[in-house]
Amino acid sequence: AVYRQSVEAITTYRLKVVEENEDPSLIEKLINSGQVEELVGQAEDEIQLIAKMAEWKAWEPLEEPAPPRQWEYFKKAALTE
Repeated sequence: AVYRQSVEAITTYRLKVVEENEDPSLIEKLINSGQVEELVGQAEDEIQLIAKMAEWKAWEPLEEPAPPRQWEYFKKAALTE
């Protein structure tokens, strides 16, 4: 659900920016993720990934339990200098 919510929020925001602005430079500045051509490429990649996520059914529980300590690195604190 987190992936879907994230993609939906990003897509909704980007669509709003494009609908409200015609100037490609302004669109690029507001979205702040590359040139318009790169944004189109990102959207195309996301469409392909969405199809894969549906195929993989990534939201379903694992078929086998994860090995012990599999996800511990996510819990580590950020390094400080």
